[in-house]
Amino acid sequence: MRASSQLLWLFTALVIPASCVLKGWLTDANGAEYISELTAFRQTLDQPLDSARGVRVLIAGGSNAASSYDSSAITEATGVPTFNLGLLDEGLHFSNVFGIVEERARAGDIVILSSLRFLVPQSHGGNLRQVAFGRDRWRLPTGSLPIEFGTFEGWIPFAPLFGETTLIRSLLIFKQWHELPEAAATDSESAHLRTFPHVVFDSRGDWANCTESTRPTPLNFSSELHEKSKAYLAALKAFAQRLGARGVQLRLTIPSVLIKEADRDRWDSEMQALLAEDHGAEFLPFDVNQHLSSDRSKFCDTYAHLLRSQAATNSEPVIQAIQTMRASRRS
Repeated sequence: MRASSQLLWLFTALVIPASCVLKGWLTDANGAEYISELTAFRQTLDQPLDSARGVRVLIAGGSNAASSYDSSAITEATGVPTFNLGLLDEGLHFSNVFGIVEERARAGDIVILSSLRFLVPQSHGGNLRQVAFGRDRWRLPTGSLPIEFGTFEGWIPFAPLFGETTLIRSLLIFKQWHELPEAAATDSESAHLRTFPHVVFDSRGDWANCTESTRPTPLNFSSELHEKSKAYLAALKAFAQRLGARGVQLRLTIPSVLIKEADRDRWDSEMQALLAEDHGAEFLPFDVNQHLSSDRSKFCDTYAHLLRSQAATNSEPVIQAIQTMRASRRS
């Protein structure tokens, strides 16, 4: 134990001063440039959303929400303008998924939240840095090192070293979310985006080019899911309360994911326990065969991204829920 403590102090004494020196080499210049670009992209997508009159449907969540729903089909079937606010990499932190909805939702709107956090605990820990992106304020995770000594668990933040590089990575992910079909990357952007998949979103925010299956690996079952998700579920309940106070209706849905058939009963049990709890908002009907699929051919590049050809079918429960909600308002 003593030797471990000495190693920790030696590591801290060497790395933190070095990180402060390296910070001088990592500036926010590129970050400021990207913020300007991305604000313009966001404004392009926000124009039809902001100009839509009356009730709107806002689909929220991570990249699974972006790939798994057909906003045009929902609009056509319900007569309610529908827009997808799904964020890649689950917005880097769940507070960003909530924040982008709260910034845009208005009284009478219906929000459908399809979050992978119901199935996969938040992986980012430690420091969060707040950054302004146009009308939004994002909380971005900075570099942190998990430590555990005896009963103590915590994080050592390395914001001086990783703050700027994490910011640039976050902005690149944000850029992908905003890339419209007619927007071609410049040579310099292509170099920066080389390590990221090419993602194109249509004018309603749906992931438009998730069209070919790579037969991805299924999501592994986690027996600690419920315990590790407590912070998210508490934040979700507060989010639901804030929306409700503004006259915004929130509905929750389990995202459609690829699982191992052998894990189906365990997943079903876990989901039933989740559905039985009070989250401040109702869940849409849960279909164990639709939401938990073992058919790899239905998915694009990961266990959470349905093919575009599956989006219309996956949108049917949302369509039915919206039609029911609209009918109850009229009665």
